[in-house]
Amino acid sequence: MKSIKITMLLGALTVLISAGCDNSKTVIPPSTEYDVPSIYSFTNVGYGGQTVRILLLQDLVAKIAEAENKHVTEVELLGIYENTNNAYAEIGTGKNLSGKVTTMVDTTVRRWFKELDTLSQNTGGYVTPDNRDLKQLIEKYLMGGVFYNQATTVYFTDVLSDANTDPIEGRGTDMEHHWDEAFGYFGASRVYLNMTDETRITPGESDANGDNEIDPQSEKNFYFSVTAAKRDVGAASMEQASQTNFTDVIMGAFLEGRAAISNNDYITRDKARASIMFQWEALIAATTVHYALLVKDDLKSGSEDIAKHWSELKGYASMLGQNPNGIISNENFDILMIRIGNKPGDVSAENINQITNSLKSIYLFTDQQVTEW
Repeated sequence: MKSIKITMLLGALTVLISAGCDNSKTVIPPSTEYDVPSIYSFTNVGYGGQTVRILLLQDLVAKIAEAENKHVTEVELLGIYENTNNAYAEIGTGKNLSGKVTTMVDTTVRRWFKELDTLSQNTGGYVTPDNRDLKQLIEKYLMGGVFYNQATTVYFTDVLSDANTDPIEGRGTDMEHHWDEAFGYFGASRVYLNMTDETRITPGESDANGDNEIDPQSEKNFYFSVTAAKRDVGAASMEQASQTNFTDVIMGAFLEGRAAISNNDYITRDKARASIMFQWEALIAATTVHYALLVKDDLKSGSEDIAKHWSELKGYASMLGQNPNGIISNENFDILMIRIGNKPGDVSAENINQITNSLKSIYLFTDQQVTEW
């Protein structure tokens, strides 16, 4: 585990977390000393529900993709969304996306399910006449409305007041369990820290136990953990001041925080929590910049890719409104969404410049990042 310096701008707060190599000691109160592993190999780790919901979202996106060739019904989409068949019961029973989503996102995606049903029956596909890509919009809105919201707003709030006694086998203490569930929504393999950014993306998995099978709960990267690697790869060729390390910093903080909880070190827990909260939000903002720049290129070239890129821009930007304790203010979030508009035809090159400049100011991105990401 390489040395990591985490600088967070939470008002006047600057936090430095040092993570050394191969089980090095964490920065903790002088009276306490413990090891931090380089893999998520703690006692009594359980986040099966989070894995099930990640797999359900993958299934939902795959079902939407079928609309290119056949009629996909609202009933089929709701069946996956609500998990009426109790899919993946061997990982976790009674789990679904619909029961964990925010009200706003739930209302929105249900409306899009109806729209997709009609669209796929009448003209086929999942891109609307006004160029909205419903596959991308539904996927990204649920990433934010379930995974990001639950991790940051629910579980990372719970850990501040949870009991940290009386562990349950396979689950741990309440505090350990909620920390693990937040980690589950980040979607990283437990050996994520030992992978390169390239392998975190492709193949995005590692048969860590050598059984020739990939366990989705421990050996596969999903969604945000892959997005983090993509942003780091995208910044790797930039000047040093513009390079990022979302992958190691977020994973390192998850490891430090979990080890701290198991050793009753709440100072380090809180620093790790604050680091993850900021870095995760900054990752989403950086990805919003990435798709804004692609939309700007599409506007210039007249590319048909604008439907996909605008929908990903809209989807990632929407995630920034799913953590009420985030850095971005409600006012700035509302302005961001107005500038993106309700369809690709609403956005202009000037809108894109305003979007990237605003995010640069809020998250202190560099000039190079907001022009090349």
